[in-house]
Amino acid sequence: MRFRLHEAYEQITGYGRTDVIGCTARLIKTHLTPERTYRSMRKALGRGESWSGIFTNRKQSGEIWHSSISITPFRIAGDT
Repeated sequence: MRFRLHEAYEQITGYGRTDVIGCTARLIKTHLTPERTYRSMRKALGRGESWSGIFTNRKQSGEIWHSSISITPFRIAGDT
């Protein structure tokens, strides 16, 4: 499998390709994003709807940053 990490992700987070391979988003997750944000996201995506919100994440340096996220599910051959 080929894997390419977006250059902007590396610049913003400080994490490189070898840092993130095999990791989940929990690598940058903090306790500062309200649980209601995650519930709202799961609910919308579970209905096949788009979702936008803001996560409070942590860079490799420990610095906090706010990440504006938009997710749009789409179907391919009947799958979401």
